[in-house]
Amino acid sequence: MGDIATATVTELLGAVFKKIWAKPVPRAILSMYGAAGLGCFAYSMLRPEKDLKGKTVLITGGAAGLGKAMAKEFVARGAKRLILWDINAQALQQAQGELKHQVEVLTQVVDLSKKEQIYESADKLLGDVGFVDIVINNAGIVGGKPLLDTPDHRVNLVFNVNTMALFWMAKKFLPTMMQRNDGHFVTVSSLAGIFPGPLMVEYAASKAAAKAFNDGLRLELSKLGKDNVKTLCVCPAAMATDLFKGFEIPGMPAMSPEYVAGQVADAVKSQTELIIVPRFAPAAGIINQALCPVWLNDLFNKPASNTMANFDSTKANEVFAKMEQAKL
Repeated sequence: MGDIATATVTELLGAVFKKIWAKPVPRAILSMYGAAGLGCFAYSMLRPEKDLKGKTVLITGGAAGLGKAMAKEFVARGAKRLILWDINAQALQQAQGELKHQVEVLTQVVDLSKKEQIYESADKLLGDVGFVDIVINNAGIVGGKPLLDTPDHRVNLVFNVNTMALFWMAKKFLPTMMQRNDGHFVTVSSLAGIFPGPLMVEYAASKAAAKAFNDGLRLELSKLGKDNVKTLCVCPAAMATDLFKGFEIPGMPAMSPEYVAGQVADAVKSQTELIIVPRFAPAAGIINQALCPVWLNDLFNKPASNTMANFDSTKANEVFAKMEQAKL
């Protein structure tokens, strides 16, 4: 007892590790994860970086919030042309006015909930510019109501914008990328797609589907031998934007869209396939999901169950209203 009482933390941990290492199964597991960790580190250090200079970048939902912040970030990193799609014509005009002195800026009013508008806009764009180097699927919408209080057509709109638009964008912009075996297709999902919560059932489900879309597309491109057509899935936590005003995650302050935009640009440059922003805070939750029974995982996540308690849906309702002007 005396030895244990006077031992340092390092000595105690060393003794525990020796006992674990002496057993074949734990030793094999630790060796496997250690080798995997070293392999991941080596891969990240040796992986070639993408040069962002001279690229043509398309950003949906690019007139405000994270989309506009990413536009500015890619301009700062040398993009030669920005293409901004958004449903808000006034915001597009303002964003173009802010950026046009630094880079060529093309804008188009596009309702991402309508496949026909995506197809028509994409055909026109590709006819004008030939190809797009980086497509960032950023446009998104959230309702913020209990599922049973959410009108059916709004559930459809959430999925149309957050999920289905990814398919239509891919069908239009991937062919030229695949022909050249070069390009980047970015999907902005959400931490809610990994950790759903109440009052966002349709949003969380649509963002989980967006992540699965990205994962499947990455594997499909590799199978087809198009390894230089890269994908990136971005899963950000709460951001300080008008669309998510009042959305709060306990213990995790809302991030600035500028910070997240920098993380996205870094990930595109380093050709990283998945980022969760902030990078390390959700790690414990992911481990809990893998190891704990559902009831215990839900208990751990209980403090986060009020994320939508103070949500202000004013901006979201404005976007819904624009989409609802067309025939449902």
